[in-house]
Amino acid sequence: LLQGLYHIAASVAGPQGERAAELALQFMTSEYTWLQMLRQGATATMEVWTKNDKPNLSFSHPWCSAPANAIPRFLLGLAPTSAGWGTYSVRPQIGSLAHAAGILRTSIGSVRINVRQTATTVTLSVTVPSRGAVTLCLPPPSSSSSSSARWALKLDGEVIASVLRG
Repeated sequence: LLQGLYHIAASVAGPQGERAAELALQFMTSEYTWLQMLRQGATATMEVWTKNDKPNLSFSHPWCSAPANAIPRFLLGLAPTSAGWGTYSVRPQIGSLAHAAGILRTSIGSVRINVRQTATTVTLSVTVPSRGAVTLCLPPPSSSSSSSARWALKLDGEVIASVLRG
């Protein structure tokens, strides 16, 4: 379900795509999901959402670990685009989150991703290994439409050439 929602978000421009990313985020953070496990201090995926559901629950259920895959691949958007991470992309889909960050290890080194958004601005900071080539893809700010947003891509504080698609 999470992967499907994020694929819709990546392939459908406009409000429908934005809504799909937001639904994935809501699904991961609503009352009876993985956020509930974190609130209870779990350091591994639990058998059920709360200790109230099953007092003798165990903490070794990989079927419950979908966010461990969805957060780096879709929410933070890190994905290889060729074998051996020769090329890869960073395409965050953070929905209505104001901030998301992570350090993700790959076979060519660690990639640090930090994305912040306001109603009118998306800031993506990425630190990449010296090997491989990266393509960066920015979503529109969550509350703006592409027709009213102004776009500028900066590298080390300087505006650089970019392409607006979708």
